[in-house]
Amino acid sequence: MDAQDAGLSEAYNNAVLVLKEFRDAHMIIAALYILGPARRAKAAALGRDVSFGNAMESDGVKGTGGTDVVKFLKDIRNRTANTVTQLNARSLVDDIWVVLMDIVNSRKLD
Repeated sequence: MDAQDAGLSEAYNNAVLVLKEFRDAHMIIAALYILGPARRAKAAALGRDVSFGNAMESDGVKGTGGTDVVKFLKDIRNRTANTVTQLNARSLVDDIWVVLMDIVNSRKLD
């Protein structure tokens, strides 16, 4: 990997990490403004006090597409974060491949 590729990889990884931070913040906003009110409404309808358990438990709250809100947001966040790891692994494999090809080519010259 040359310096330009390393710079591009670093810029890509930084962008992905910033996007992951955004997704983390989005999960907090969803907990505060979607899950919290949904829990309170459900508790009120059942005549119970609101428990202060894990804020990121959805209690079956569905998003506009009918998906479990927490599961969906966590999955998207984790898939975003995993792209950094995949890029690093791909770069490592590319680097190993280049070294192996250099070895093979140097042996052909002998």
